[in-house]
Amino acid sequence: MKQKNAMIATIFAVAALFSANCAALSDGGRVPVLLYHPQTIGPNCTADDTDVLAMRRDLGLLRDMGFTPVPARRIVEWRLGLRSGTTLPARPVVITTDDGHNRNYLRTRSTIRPCAADLPSVREIAESFDAHITVFVIASPTMRGILSPAGNNSDAWWLDAERHPLISIQSHTADHEHQSLVGRVFDSALGSWLPAAGNTDGRWRGENNPQRWSNYVSADIAVARAGRYIGGVTGHWPDLLAHPFGVVSPYMEGVYLPALGREHEIVAAFCTEGAERFVSRRSPIFCLPRLTRGNSWFTAGEFLAMMRGAM
Repeated sequence: MKQKNAMIATIFAVAALFSANCAALSDGGRVPVLLYHPQTIGPNCTADDTDVLAMRRDLGLLRDMGFTPVPARRIVEWRLGLRSGTTLPARPVVITTDDGHNRNYLRTRSTIRPCAADLPSVREIAESFDAHITVFVIASPTMRGILSPAGNNSDAWWLDAERHPLISIQSHTADHEHQSLVGRVFDSALGSWLPAAGNTDGRWRGENNPQRWSNYVSADIAVARAGRYIGGVTGHWPDLLAHPFGVVSPYMEGVYLPALGREHEIVAAFCTEGAERFVSRRSPIFCLPRLTRGNSWFTAGEFLAMMRGAM
């Protein structure tokens, strides 16, 4: 009887171990990283054209498919070999947002369209699904004021968001190299002239082209000074970076980020819509792939088809 009980116990132990291993991310796994822009509101205010509604719909679909949202940092650690896949679910997914609109944390009323008067915040959606969100914010107060004179890109909520267990504030560079910046301006908070790229080529206007960050001065303003400002607000220097427009210059990816980590403290950065769709252990650490709502998918059917590729 004792032998039988011992055998049964062994069988259950092996089964539990096998189950645990099956429920973990394999070394050859692929992880989707999804990108939303909470300020995007479509003409119909539906999940097919409005990002926060798409996020809410997609998180429900992800749950039904067996995906588990995890912090971006954990996937970066796995990619770097600092974290075993056994500490991760079998089907992890990373949820991110870009630009730092107030709707990431606050329920803001939109006057753009009556149908969008009371959209949920990203924080509320995250809490309802217990889903971690990585929020990449534009650092420069001057640039954020230009993008939204009404103050919809404030940094007043960053500290509370960083302290929230389901949100992490990270860097989307100083000025986003955004075309809304039409002349040379001095940002006293950064101690820098903007656009940062003007320090490379002397063209003092934003061109939606991060390829212009091709020397030390421009990269330092775009990344290190941005990190210093964000860290001063949140108490945590950002160590993850999202490249504006998903584009990175050869200098930024090949020289500045890998060689000057002590200055900028970035350990990983994200691009968008590249040849590689999902993060693997072979993905370039300073150009990890992300998939953008409004580019890679619109409808629920498109989303499901895309996510099946990672299963």
